[in-house]
Amino acid sequence: MQRLEFPSGWYADALPSGEYAVLIPNQHVLTHLGPIPFTDADRQPLFIRVSAVGGFRFAGQSWHSTDTVEWHGSWRIIPRTPVGVSPVIYDLGGTLHISDGSIGSQGWRYATSTRLVTGDETYQPTAAAPSLYEWTDLSSSGDTVVVGQGEEGGAWLWDGTQHRELVSGDCRFIRAHRTGNSVAISTWRIGGSTVIIFATLAELGVSVTETPTVVYPPIEPGPIVSGARFRPFSQFFQVYDYPESTPLGNSGLLLRDVMRGFVRPVVEATTASRLVTPTPPAVALPPVKSSETGENDDLTGVVL
Repeated sequence: MQRLEFPSGWYADALPSGEYAVLIPNQHVLTHLGPIPFTDADRQPLFIRVSAVGGFRFAGQSWHSTDTVEWHGSWRIIPRTPVGVSPVIYDLGGTLHISDGSIGSQGWRYATSTRLVTGDETYQPTAAAPSLYEWTDLSSSGDTVVVGQGEEGGAWLWDGTQHRELVSGDCRFIRAHRTGNSVAISTWRIGGSTVIIFATLAELGVSVTETPTVVYPPIEPGPIVSGARFRPFSQFFQVYDYPESTPLGNSGLLLRDVMRGFVRPVVEATTASRLVTPTPPAVALPPVKSSETGENDDLTGVVL
């Protein structure tokens, strides 16, 4: 089992094969390949989702524009507005889906081999996911594996007979993927950090309290990117209801400090075997529509 923790992280997603992406607000997207700089400060990807079909890629809702943004070796701006929470997702074939809001306010939760499962239908506990909220069902023939938010917080696993706490704290945006008997689970803890767990099912059947944790030091607050325009805090917290005075673990920072930007890159933990740090890829912008006709839109591999 491997557990990674990012004190300055926010939205994240990870795959059992080791790929991951973590939004470090106002700084970059930290991945298993190293940091990926934003195409610009207004287009930071929220509700990040990843795929490794056809090569590593990730996408999200643009923070301060109406676009969807995707990175696949370079950035592309998709001029379509993703609506709601978790409004983008890759299916198991690697196709990016962008919600127009018609599937519900909670967007998509996870993908199966036959369909995309919505956030609305997995928002509350059910007989298959007792005492779990915002849950993902990773069960296969012969086993039960459901991961979600516990009644008192935390990220929990239900194996059909008992619950096991995987991550403590007020966990949000829990993502879970399974390949064979390997899983990857990621979550953001309010007032804490982003946590990613890579494990086998056997490892999840025992206590995880003694699992070594790779901790990435907090990034010191500094000036924001020149010319950046950020949404007023009052507007942001009306939508998400996170007090801007929320403390970030033991870093001495508040949530408002995270939103104001960072200038130093996250320090790599060399003990994390999945991390490498090649030179970050060059950022290149693909064509975007130049008129209301959208004749230059690049929507390859996107389902609306």
